[in-house]
Amino acid sequence: MVRLDESLESRVRLTVAAKRLGVNASTLRRWADNGQVPSYRTAGGHRRFSVSELDTIISSNGNGSRATISSAVVSRVRRSLAHNPKDASWNNQFKADDREDFRRIGSRLIALADDYIISQRKSPDAEREIAAIGQEYGMLLYKQNMSLSKAVNAFIYFRRQIEETTKELSRQKSLNSVETSRAQIRTGVLCDLVLQSIADVYNMRD
Repeated sequence: MVRLDESLESRVRLTVAAKRLGVNASTLRRWADNGQVPSYRTAGGHRRFSVSELDTIISSNGNGSRATISSAVVSRVRRSLAHNPKDASWNNQFKADDREDFRRIGSRLIALADDYIISQRKSPDAEREIAAIGQEYGMLLYKQNMSLSKAVNAFIYFRRQIEETTKELSRQKSLNSVETSRAQIRTGVLCDLVLQSIADVYNMRD
C-alpha cells in the first residue's frame, strides 16, 4: 500500500504507469484488477498508480518472471538478428519505420506473454488480445507484400525465441516438471493464437 502521507501528485494515470513499466495499458489494468500491482482510485473513480510503487517494481524486477521473460526475449531476439541475419532474411524487407511498428507490436505481445505464460487460470480476455495482436502482425506483414510463407517464417522465428526463453527460465528458476509443462503448453497456445490470426488476415485478402 502507498503511505498515507504520500502526495496525490506522486500518482499517475494508467497510460503513464504502463509506459513507465514498459507494458500496454490493458496488461497493466489486468494486473491491477488481479491485485498484482497496487492501484488507487481518485474521488472521481479514476485509477491511479503510485510512482514510488512503480519504481520499486522496476528496480526489483517486480511481478516475478514477467520482467524477466520480457527482457530475456528482447535480448535473445536482438542477439539472434545481429549474429544470424541470414536466419531472418524477411527482416530486410522492412523499412525503418516498419521495423519500429514490428518492434512495437512485438513488445505488446511479450508483455502479454509475461502474464499469460505464468498464469494458472484461463484468460479469455488475454486470448482475445493476443489474437488481436496477431491480426496486427498479419496486416503489417501483408502490407509489406510479404508472402504467407515468409510471414509464417517470420513468426516462427519469433516463436522460437519465446519458446527457448521459456525453457531457459524454467531451468533457472528450478521449476518442477508440472510447472515447466504448464509454461510450455501456455507458450504454445499463445503462439498458436497469433499464427492463426496471421493466417486469417491473409485468407481474408486472397
